[in-house]
Amino acid sequence: MRCTARIDDTVTARLHRCTLPARHDDDWHRGETVDGEWIRWKDDAPGAVPHRDEPELVACADQQHGWTCTLLDGPHPEHKHWDQEAGRWWQQASEAPYSNRDRKAAEAAP
Repeated sequence: MRCTARIDDTVTARLHRCTLPARHDDDWHRGETVDGEWIRWKDDAPGAVPHRDEPELVACADQQHGWTCTLLDGPHPEHKHWDQEAGRWWQQASEAPYSNRDRKAAEAAP
């Protein structure tokens, strides 16, 4: 998981995102600038937004007829899925074996 901290830098008028893993031992965030230099900041710096633990973004991965949904994990409006590689949309019900929802429900069960 990556750190989600960011800072609006008034000197460069740019938004910098921390590129380090989620936890830092020294409490300093680091982000690369467009010229390849690094900026460091702490959560209490002006313009800083602290790190929040957020779930890692994962693809939907529902499948049908050889297509795999490349949208972020659903649900999606009108149950429409998009396969970026195939360049097409499709609709489907949340039923196995085409849906990853049954698998995810089983993994979450105690």
